[in-house]
Amino acid sequence: MKVIERESRGRGKGSLVRYAGVSTWFACFYAGGKEHRESTGTSDLKQARAWLKAKLDDVGASRRGHTTFTPASQQRVTVAELLDEWLQDVDLRGLKSAKSFDYHSRAGREHFGTWRAADVTSETIDQYVTKLRADGLAAATCNRRVQCLASAFKLGLTRKRIKAVPTFRKLSEAGNARQGFFEQDEVDRLIPELPEHLQDATRFAYLTSWRKEEIFGLRWEWVDLAGRTITLPTTKNGKRRSLRLGGEVLEILKRREGDRLAERNGEPVVSDFVFHLRGKRVIDFKRVWRTAVKAAGLPHKLFHDLRRSGVRNMIRKGVPETVAMSISGHRTRSTFDRYSITSGADQVAAMEAVSVGQ
Repeated sequence: MKVIERESRGRGKGSLVRYAGVSTWFACFYAGGKEHRESTGTSDLKQARAWLKAKLDDVGASRRGHTTFTPASQQRVTVAELLDEWLQDVDLRGLKSAKSFDYHSRAGREHFGTWRAADVTSETIDQYVTKLRADGLAAATCNRRVQCLASAFKLGLTRKRIKAVPTFRKLSEAGNARQGFFEQDEVDRLIPELPEHLQDATRFAYLTSWRKEEIFGLRWEWVDLAGRTITLPTTKNGKRRSLRLGGEVLEILKRREGDRLAERNGEPVVSDFVFHLRGKRVIDFKRVWRTAVKAAGLPHKLFHDLRRSGVRNMIRKGVPETVAMSISGHRTRSTFDRYSITSGADQVAAMEAVSVGQ
């Protein structure tokens, strides 16, 4: 039908139109991401305006607690778009957790990506969390994934890409700290089962309690073998950290220096990384790690358990806690205490030490 008269009411407020041969006004507005056209039932413009206003109030009030009408531009924004904009913001800010954010946001993108952000409610978030838990994910992992969605929505609200943010549930992580660690004999059993490029890295991790990212990101330009020093220019905490070398750690680095020359695609290359695979940085080795720990009879051990074990070993040997923290890179005592845990063997030794006649 041909429109003979139109009155626009402003962005997000709909419009009124009259068609040829029809005396009544029709209201045009967006709800649920779709355009709606309804007759106001009146030819009086003033009454038609009142009808449209009341209709928009009803639409806004019924939209999951929203009390105002949401413009069509905001209704069409998808969760995937919010996540893209948030990850771009994370990248621009240079956050060190960018890789972790990108990883944890993938599950939310897969589940909600095509959804309009306006259709995500507290109830659908709870359903998503329930699904994650049913898939066997720990509370902490669920929280990281939900937090990515929450951050994306909050940024969208700040930028006025969306009108409101639902409630994002956070699960309790009480008692969530992992308790795994390695004994020396277990490390000795594991290392022969690992690929050659991971053997020295595993020894280094057990001795220094460094983070995995620090170990596999370690570059030769930060190592001074003559001065027996490693200086990390930046760490997870954003601080420089130095390690004076000695003992087996020094021997490992000397051995690695002899393995800098590698072959890639038939051509010799000199690796910039201390621990490398054919000259390149080691990125992901979950599959070979699982195979190795299973073969060694240690199926539930994690690479991160080496870090925890390194801290415990230093404390066992009487290394002052401040020195141990300077080596491991822990800045806060509370976090350090989570790693300086006691094993059953430690408790047995303590009981024997205080036993009468011992």
